[in-house]
Amino acid sequence: MPVTLRREVVADIIRVALSGDDHRDIVIDLLDGAFVSYVIEFFEKIVYAKVRKRTITRDWYRDHFLDQRLDKSQFAWNGGLNMKTIKNKHKSERRQIVIDEALGHYDKFLKLVDSLSDDRLNIDLSITFRDVTVHLDMNESLVVINALAVRRAAFRGGFWSTVGKQVEGPLMETLCRVYDVDKKYFTKALAEDNSLREVDYHLLSPDGSKAKCEVKLMGVGNPESADAIHARDTDVFVASTLSETNRIQLDEAGVFWTELQVSKGFLRFQDTLANLGIPYAELDNGSDHANRIERAIRQVLLL
Repeated sequence: MPVTLRREVVADIIRVALSGDDHRDIVIDLLDGAFVSYVIEFFEKIVYAKVRKRTITRDWYRDHFLDQRLDKSQFAWNGGLNMKTIKNKHKSERRQIVIDEALGHYDKFLKLVDSLSDDRLNIDLSITFRDVTVHLDMNESLVVINALAVRRAAFRGGFWSTVGKQVEGPLMETLCRVYDVDKKYFTKALAEDNSLREVDYHLLSPDGSKAKCEVKLMGVGNPESADAIHARDTDVFVASTLSETNRIQLDEAGVFWTELQVSKGFLRFQDTLANLGIPYAELDNGSDHANRIERAIRQVLLL
């Protein structure tokens, strides 16, 4: 499900990141809110499906939630799989492949549930919506729980991807504006292979040379840091956190790096600007950083 962050949320994430704090709490709160809304809607559909079907068979879930007219991502989630798993296995996300994999996984899961039958364990899930209550037996309950677990994982991946696509570019521009870098010295650019993935920014030196930039709001030790650098010939790297190994790799590759989630970590960015010969307004530890950051955020996001 596509997610668009409000500008105020993007501003909050940038503000927290440049303050040296962990922005993940903001994303997790958004994730929790979206997932709860999804669960409520999902349970409403279950009540509707159970009520409509006068004769309830053990496979009512397949009839109502594995309808091949559904969006293929939704079909996969309802079958207990996510799209990434299917793509990794088949190197494809063609609709028929998704349908076959989801149906096959669902059938295997039902067999597993049957094999776990235990008189000592009884799960009975009751759902009430607008004074209508339906009951799910153990098999039905486990199928629903599994589908929600998969959907939660998909939500998590989707939200972090959203942060990357919608926050990292404005964050880079905000950094430039904090140092009063003239617009002619930075620009957004598409990847050379014309893929939808955007290289976050180019910094342009007065002599006309370009420095390719990457921004990663990632966790310590995330292996994508090294991959992104080598795959895209990165010259400038900005990250929320870096491991010691990351820093060594970046130094060895001759990449100018800035780690944000340390005390006043964004100040290192001015070393990058200096090394590239880009004019900027120098900051020191005594400067009014908070006001400069706030001003830059408002300029970039038009708040």
